[in-house]
Amino acid sequence: MSKSKAAPLTQFQVARPTTFQAQSTPADNAQPASATIERKLKTFRIRMEASKQLALLKVHTEKNQEDLLAEALNLLFEQYGMPPVA
Repeated sequence: MSKSKAAPLTQFQVARPTTFQAQSTPADNAQPASATIERKLKTFRIRMEASKQLALLKVHTEKNQEDLLAEALNLLFEQYGMPPVA
């Protein structure tokens, strides 16, 4: 069995451009509100019909599920005379 000589790894190196710098936008630097607020994970079960409606509401409002559920909790808190803190 003959040994083949391995090619030097330097021939596979790719030179990176040194003048390219990505432009940062304010959106890149902005942190989501959830990143700065301490949160607690809660899980619960809902009926299939409610799950489907929630999915449709997410598409219709272009909001995520966490924001929609926080909005629902705030409405519930207000209904019972509590401050909206969700």
